[in-house]
Amino acid sequence: MSDFVTMERRGGEQPCPWALASLKDLSEEERAAVAWIVAEAVMRQRCGPVVKAFAAWRSFKLSGTALSDVGQQLVTAFAEPVFKPSRATEVPQGVPGHVGEWLWYLLALESADVPARG
Repeated sequence: MSDFVTMERRGGEQPCPWALASLKDLSEEERAAVAWIVAEAVMRQRCGPVVKAFAAWRSFKLSGTALSDVGQQLVTAFAEPVFKPSRATEVPQGVPGHVGEWLWYLLALESADVPARG
């Protein structure tokens, strides 16, 4: 995923260096690829050991075929606590932060140069 993200290392002289990540120079296709990577990781974690729920969500997203009533209840049970459905007039509350944290987490997994914490 780091191939899609522009990283600017900052704070190298500090005990806890950090990086500014940006997706702004991506094409629509590249943004969609990053969104898919993050969404798949989030839902895999949300569903945990309930493989059936993750498989139902993934199948729905890839095929566009409607979920059965049971499948919809199963997927909703895992997705709703984080991605609560909102009315069109509502501004999403926690979704941008949750997605940002996952983006950071996934990028950190790819960082070989993360210093040991004391």
